[in-house]
Amino acid sequence: RLIPLKEANEGRREAKYAEITRTKIYVEEDQWIKPDEEKQINAVAPLVQKGQMLPGDVIVRGSERFMNQTDLHPMMNAVTTVDSEGRVPVRVWNTSGADIKIKAGTCYGQVHLIEELTPQPAFPARISAITIPEDDEFEKAYEEGQRKAGGKGHETSGKVWSDAEKRRFLRAEFRLDECDCLTTEDERVKAETLLMSFWDVISTDGEFGHTDLVEHAIPTPEGMPPINCKERPINPVVEAELKKQLLQWLKTGVIQPSNSGYKFPLVAVPKKNGSIRFCVDFRRLNAASGSVARDAFPMPNINSNLSKLAGSKVFSSLDNAGAYHVVKIRKED
Repeated sequence: RLIPLKEANEGRREAKYAEITRTKIYVEEDQWIKPDEEKQINAVAPLVQKGQMLPGDVIVRGSERFMNQTDLHPMMNAVTTVDSEGRVPVRVWNTSGADIKIKAGTCYGQVHLIEELTPQPAFPARISAITIPEDDEFEKAYEEGQRKAGGKGHETSGKVWSDAEKRRFLRAEFRLDECDCLTTEDERVKAETLLMSFWDVISTDGEFGHTDLVEHAIPTPEGMPPINCKERPINPVVEAELKKQLLQWLKTGVIQPSNSGYKFPLVAVPKKNGSIRFCVDFRRLNAASGSVARDAFPMPNINSNLSKLAGSKVFSSLDNAGAYHVVKIRKED
């Protein structure tokens, strides 16, 4: 149906803020972090303090430089809030065996204002059509995902590859002929053979696969009622991208329809390459889950990991297709 919209600039905040949605943040005060301690500290966003950027909910990402300078683990792609005075609560984790001091003014990383809080430039009044996605399109995608997985979870496609096809794929996908460190054909063949031994974990069709080694558990206090959060409005500009992403997840079996009493808001976060990353604001669930005692798994120290690379000449970077989608959630959760 057609509905009239009000003037687009009615009740909006000043458009002068619209151009600044991302800024660096800095540790507010000197802090000591004890061994194996996870601690919340305050950082500040100077542009918000100066009135050049709006406060509000943000995505915070700690920088690699902060990790290298302090040997602490920062928050990565987490949702938090910058207040009107420019303060933003962040967390750090000391996995070393010694006290670590963070000096005031140390750059923690950066924050990005969540999409729907960014004011838009004024537009004249207009008529807009609201389109509702066809349910059967999502239902077909879900059925395809379940059919591929046999109803047991997401799997890669069942195409049978010959050894020759595998080697051609690996040479092209990993650009072995363009690699400066592989100077002879014999070295390229050895690299192919090494990759062939890990063929079962290589994504050939964009699907994710899954691990059977672990399941993700979400412990909550006994008797806690479901958490039902208010929805965030989604910018119409990214609705088509959201629909595309949901269909892909349904087809690969990583999501499914649900009638759960739990509900959390979706957040659209722009990536550096211009595409959209869809995140879910699980802060209230994390707060409830964090109150339950869990296994304190030891995290490796950054310097210890770096020291193991001593004497190495070739360094490879591999991307995990699907990220945490490869880890199943425990059925009871």
